[in-house]
Amino acid sequence: TFTLDGIVTVNGSNGAPSYYGGGGGGSGGSVYVNAGTLTGSGLVSANGGNGGQIGYAGGGGGGRIAMYYSVSTFSGSFSACGGLGLGHGGAGTILTKSDAQASGDLLVDNCGNSGAFALATGQNTFDSITVTSQGKLDLDVAALTADQLTASDGGVVYLPGQVTAGAVDVGANAELGSRAAGLALTLTVLTDMTVSSGGVVSANGRGYGPGAGPGAGGEGPYGAAVVAAMGAWGETEKAVPGGAAYGSVTEPLQLGSGGGAESWSGGVGGAGGGAVRLTVGGTFTLDGIVTVNGSNGAPSYYGGGGGGSGGSVYVNAGTLTGSGLVSANGGNGGQIGYA
Repeated sequence: TFTLDGIVTVNGSNGAPSYYGGGGGGSGGSVYVNAGTLTGSGLVSANGGNGGQIGYAGGGGGGRIAMYYSVSTFSGSFSACGGLGLGHGGAGTILTKSDAQASGDLLVDNCGNSGAFALATGQNTFDSITVTSQGKLDLDVAALTADQLTASDGGVVYLPGQVTAGAVDVGANAELGSRAAGLALTLTVLTDMTVSSGGVVSANGRGYGPGAGPGAGGEGPYGAAVVAAMGAWGETEKAVPGGAAYGSVTEPLQLGSGGGAESWSGGVGGAGGGAVRLTVGGTFTLDGIVTVNGSNGAPSYYGGGGGGSGGSVYVNAGTLTGSGLVSANGGNGGQIGYA
């Protein structure tokens, strides 16, 4: 039995202050516990240190905590938050697993301070994933399986291309997103999925890059071509053609194409929107937003790049309810009167 009523701590140290702002905080360390029985009401802490002067120096990232046990009556807490600073440190990771669980529960919590993304690699199966209190998680795996996936209170989760979850809950001010440009997000939910008001599933600008894709816009002076959308195309007043329309009306799965560049002064086109496919076995409650908009073209002296085309959203659900928004808009030209 491991009885923890005190503290196990591997916090990073604070940066030293100085006349010009101070040093950055150190990152939190690592705690690994393997116990037959875990009990008590103490604390395990792997927080990052604060910047030397919080308005100027950066905070350290949170560390990593892993707790394995056969039986737990532990009522204490775990903390792996980033330190405070001009740029707050990102949250670390907290994994708890009993012998009865297949994979354990992953928690990413940044104590309400928005910082960098925590990176999770290797393990691609969890009993649950919870990202909350401004925590951010980037899951660098080819595919992911979880019984429960929850993002809440400013939490952000960047997902791989293939995700299977028992249930999904995206709370207010939280986001699920595609982790990389050019990577379509396919999310299969076995029971129910909820996107609350203020919650977002986003693949904005995650399609083809500037000037790339089946419907990419042409490059030209005085404002580049507006890229082809999935159902329409445009061109500039200087007759630089947009790309051809493409994609399926009934089963849209393709990425949006990038806008053309303005060649004289380097206005870059916007990236296309990504692709999101949601298969929900039970009820899909959408009070928030699912969005795959194209990015705006960059402005330039001679007009700017063309906007990227909107991407694709494909939803197949047992029951669809809610009052939210599904958006696949094209991006604006870099300067609307020219690009």
